[in-house]
Amino acid sequence: MAGNAVAGLRYHTVRVLHKAATPLYWGDRLAQKGVIVVTIAYRLGPLGFLALPELTRESPHHSSGNYGLMDQIAALEWIQRNIAAFVTIAGQSSGSISVSILMASPLAKGLFQRAIGESGGLFEPLQLAPKYLLANAERDGDKYAVSLSAASLKELRRLPATLLAGNAGGIVHAVIEPYVLPLLPCEAFNSGQQNDVPLLIGSNAEEARAMADVTHETAATFDSDLEHSVGQLPLPWLRHIPMRLTKRRNRRSSAWSATSASAGTCGHARLQAGTGKSPVFYDSFRQQPPFPNGSPYAGWGASHFAELWYVFDHLDQSLWN
Repeated sequence: MAGNAVAGLRYHTVRVLHKAATPLYWGDRLAQKGVIVVTIAYRLGPLGFLALPELTRESPHHSSGNYGLMDQIAALEWIQRNIAAFVTIAGQSSGSISVSILMASPLAKGLFQRAIGESGGLFEPLQLAPKYLLANAERDGDKYAVSLSAASLKELRRLPATLLAGNAGGIVHAVIEPYVLPLLPCEAFNSGQQNDVPLLIGSNAEEARAMADVTHETAATFDSDLEHSVGQLPLPWLRHIPMRLTKRRNRRSSAWSATSASAGTCGHARLQAGTGKSPVFYDSFRQQPPFPNGSPYAGWGASHFAELWYVFDHLDQSLWN
């Protein structure tokens, strides 16, 4: 967690990350400024998000999946028991998606007092996210088990703990199920059932430059390409896309990455502002880190990840080392 001493109290921020050992995320520079940093690591892939009919049947909550989210909630419960004063959760990219989920989860209620999200949020409508439904996630889980030649949950449990063989790459997302996440976040926020806390949310001016080849098209062709790629999107969701993105669009893969990150953060801000009582602050990060020529990040500009070098005061660090 991270935070400054305020009025004699420790003010903490929990960083929700799945790259906890990456030096870029270390809190040493923040600690030198009087900040306390605690980083949460959590299970990923099948260990974190596998849904199966057998797992659902053996669960007292009649659910499965979301074990990675349960790790995050367990960590927040530990923090609440062992660290006093205020707690702010914060995350970037998939960590920011986790922040949006924690704000929507009834199990996380009361475990944090503020939230920060950077370049991400799970606010797709059901049209774009049918795979998140428990029944569909269970079907994907069954297909994953078949890809490992495991005919039952008992056989799956005999396999090595990594479970990265087969089509493990498809078991990566949250599940809408009765216990941890009963509603899609957009539905929870629309109905005012979110954990209503002050929110700082934002995205970067050039999200896609770290994600894909940057070849530009016009705004008109972008809209038709996006519809061809993912189908016609609901107008309320389209309104979450920042207007500045209509000036220059990237080709399909990079455009969708950028649109998803920006729409997720804008949707998070607008939904919280519309149904919540706590304040919302939106930021647009436009700073270009001074990477030297020859650096693998040269030319990225204010891309996805770019703010992290400033958040943690680590301009001398590599993202992947």
